[in-house]
Amino acid sequence: MDTSVLKEAGLTAGEIKVYLALLKLGKVSAGPLTEDSELHRSRVYEALTRLVNKGLVSYTNKAQTKYFQANNPEELLDYLEEKKRNVQSLLPQLKALQAKPEEAYETVVYEGFRGLKSIFENAKRDTQKGGEILVFGARSGHDFHKKTWEAYFLNYNKQLETKNIGLRLIYNEDLRGTSEARAHEKGKHNKIRYLNHYTPAGVNIHGNNVAVFVWNKNLAYVLKGKEVADSFREYFKVLWGAAKK
Repeated sequence: MDTSVLKEAGLTAGEIKVYLALLKLGKVSAGPLTEDSELHRSRVYEALTRLVNKGLVSYTNKAQTKYFQANNPEELLDYLEEKKRNVQSLLPQLKALQAKPEEAYETVVYEGFRGLKSIFENAKRDTQKGGEILVFGARSGHDFHKKTWEAYFLNYNKQLETKNIGLRLIYNEDLRGTSEARAHEKGKHNKIRYLNHYTPAGVNIHGNNVAVFVWNKNLAYVLKGKEVADSFREYFKVLWGAAKK
């Protein structure tokens, strides 16, 4: 079992060992847990206390002995939802603390699936209802995690539709008729054209941001600045006029 997911959910290594032991053993006292988890008895009790507080473990008293048992694993989802609600309650205070600099220019680097995905999520969040995201230089998807991104973009387009946000895309001609293109063609407000010119990187324009994707490196650079974004929009207009439906 890949326990790294439990670690990402906020459980410590000791909590994971004790929790998994409880799932396997059922209702037991601390003794069997100490043996199965190979942890010192004091560490087992510490882990149990935290797991009880997190709502993942419960106990009963019998003959002056505590017997512990793991709650339904679906309680993990409730635990994560509670963490999410706690963070959401802090967002107004966190945003109030965040510095709001004057117009500035900077370049931010993003890596990996999660990093690149956050760029698309930012574009969706920052674009107003009825707005538009511009994309050009989209290329054939042989050099990135094709199935993962196709599934993501299908869901992404549905989310854009609910916000009445459109995508205007200029694809490389070699992408015409492919599953990558069809994933975006399904978007209700999307417009697609094709340009017979190969570009090794893709460019997304939204708000005051220009994202340059180097797919074969799983890397992206986001240029922040109104003048930069406006300049790229003008360039996009020229390409859009030259591209074919």
